[in-house]
Formats: sequence, structure tokens, C-alpha cells
Amino acid sequence: MDILTDEERLRDCIQLLNETQSGLIEADLGSFGVFKGTLNVHHDNTVSLFIDGPEFDDDRFQSSAIWVNKAELRKVFEKAIGS
Repeated sequence: MDILTDEERLRDCIQLLNETQSGLIEADLGSFGVFKGTLNVHHDNTVSLFIDGPEFDDDRFQSSAIWVNKAELRKVFEKAIGS
């Protein structure tokens, strides 16, 4: 997925990935075209990236998601900001 983001969002996501969560936490990752990108971190350290797509029925949206390794995603984000 090609997500448009910025350094501030990536730093916020890195901080979120470094913390222990007690429930589902979402962070704004940026956008994929006109659609919102979200980082999700669950209490069990499961991490997913969601793109919320177009509405296809009343209050129902198409979405795309991938589940990723938390440590690997942190490395990708850190490399992207050069830290």
C-alpha cells in the first residue's frame, strides 16, 4: 500500500508501537488517495494497517487491511524518518 504520510505521524506511530496497549488503539497513518489510512495496535501486540475505502451501502465501507509484524513495522517507520 502506498500511503501518503509525514514525519510527525510516523513518530506518533513509532511511539504507539513502543507502548504496551490494554485495548485497541488507532492512529492516523495518513492517506491512500482520498481514503484514510489507520494503524491499529491491539492489546496482544497484533498490528494492522487499514485503508478505509468507499461507501458501498448505507454506513458500510469497503476496506483493505494487512496484518504486520510489530517490530518490523517499527523498523520501517524508523528508516523512513532516518532515525
